[in-house]
Amino acid sequence: MDKDTTKSTFIQLFETVFNKDFFTAISDKGADRYTKKLFAKPFIQMLTYAVIQNLDGLRDISESLANPILSQALQLESISHSQIARRLSKFPTEILQSLFINLSWKLRQETGQHLNLIDSTTISLALRRSSWAKFRKTKGGVKLHLRICFDEKMAFPEQVNITPAKVADKKELNSLIVEDPDAIHVFDRGYVDYQIFNDYTERKIRFVTRLKDNALVEVISDISNNQVKRESIIILGEGKKRVK
Repeated sequence: MDKDTTKSTFIQLFETVFNKDFFTAISDKGADRYTKKLFAKPFIQMLTYAVIQNLDGLRDISESLANPILSQALQLESISHSQIARRLSKFPTEILQSLFINLSWKLRQETGQHLNLIDSTTISLALRRSSWAKFRKTKGGVKLHLRICFDEKMAFPEQVNITPAKVADKKELNSLIVEDPDAIHVFDRGYVDYQIFNDYTERKIRFVTRLKDNALVEVISDISNNQVKRESIIILGEGKKRVK
């Protein structure tokens, strides 16, 4: 952020985010009701700044307001880490979800043919505070299932599913797949499911994945292609659908 400009680059990033729909959602959900200081708009800006700067915790976020440029941009002189914690615990998550969906939709309009990268990651949680997310005997956790849209212009997260950590990756695969003739889905062998692959082949959903070492593969014919090591039409698993 430049102190010589009246509107920082950081603040300008939010001009398309904080639109009429955003403020309608804030009103409908009562997100700023009874709020005296940390309103929804600067709250989201502050959290975004924390992500960009890789801040480690709520105390770091609170201390970041010692920067007069940031403080002026957010119109917040100070905020304690406990105030941030209370705001986090009560802030309607539906508003953040709506922001994510709207931004993803706008970005999707900018892309043409693209790759959809699909994967998951496990986030540990304190079991005593999140018994609903029991993962192991003494450990809690959730799993973040993610589809990232990638093309020559940009890469951005487009779909996010959050489940208990025990949920297998392939259980969420269908919800991350897009029926788009211009899309190619890429995922690892944790998603291997021959029945699902048969269905995708029938629906002309294109995908690239790694096979397990014990995969049943019957080669029907090889295709001449100097750009890859080998290209073949095969029957995969015990199904009858041909997968190229």
